[in-house]
Amino acid sequence: MHDLMAYIWSIDNLTMFMVAVLATWGGYIVHQMISSHIMTMLFVPGFVVGAVLSNYIFGKLGVFILHDKDSNALVVTAIGMMAALVVMIVGIWLTHTVTEMTRPSVADRRAREGR
Repeated sequence: MHDLMAYIWSIDNLTMFMVAVLATWGGYIVHQMISSHIMTMLFVPGFVVGAVLSNYIFGKLGVFILHDKDSNALVVTAIGMMAALVVMIVGIWLTHTVTEMTRPSVADRRAREGR
């Protein structure tokens, strides 16, 4: 955990700029698709966390997709944002599924009311 915090405090400016720009564009695209400010405010920090974690994990494992450091940071940031998007969509789907399972059906409500 201390290693991750030290990495976050020592991220170079270009990588942080790429994370910020890609997360902002990702949030804009999400907002255009679902037109919800609350969902956009939930997705943008998720994109940032996914991008920073992917940069940290790929660096720790020594995995380099491209030879150039800056290009590699851009690709790894995009991969992290895609992974974060998948995780957030699965989380929304699970939340929706659980809430729908606990909600009584129309037939159950009518039976309780005596109709």
